[in-house]
Amino acid sequence: MTKEIENKFKLNLQLHGEPGDPPTEPPKEPPVEPPKEPPVEPPKDENFTRKDVNAMIAAAVKKAQEEAKKQIEEEKRISTLSAEEKAKEEKRALEEKLKEYESKEAYNNALSDTKKELEDRKLPLGFAEFLVDSDSTKALESIKTFEKSFKEEVQKAVEERLKNPNAPKNLEHGLTQEEQLKQAFGLK
Repeated sequence: MTKEIENKFKLNLQLHGEPGDPPTEPPKEPPVEPPKEPPVEPPKDENFTRKDVNAMIAAAVKKAQEEAKKQIEEEKRISTLSAEEKAKEEKRALEEKLKEYESKEAYNNALSDTKKELEDRKLPLGFAEFLVDSDSTKALESIKTFEKSFKEEVQKAVEERLKNPNAPKNLEHGLTQEEQLKQAFGLK
């Protein structure tokens, strides 16, 4: 039984030991280098010349420099302000952020209401982004218009798929179930 326990709990102490001094003798065989991967080629459908790439990089660098310059100028401007003016600036910045958050919240609420209305009318929710409006009455009007158009287009598509030259034109006087069974079994 002790051998079973020893076999189950063998430890490779080399993995847990401290690293020793590196070997003083060079290895007999040179280390095998991993195979070099071929260079990644750009996608075939997008052909960029070096000039195009350089222009894109230059534009990105210029944009980053302008943003950094604006930020530095703003920090310099704020550093010259008095304590009261700094407080006013901070208050103004916080008010702007608050307005931004409130507008996002209003949009999300309107989007949620639009999705709920579309779901109630059994319309695809993917169109909610196009129908959302901050004014609920305008959004409801848009949904009604969309619903009418959507159902008309669905009906047209169904009729197009069901077109059959052999189909009876007038279905008002259709066969009863009994007549259909007789016809199916060849009885008259």
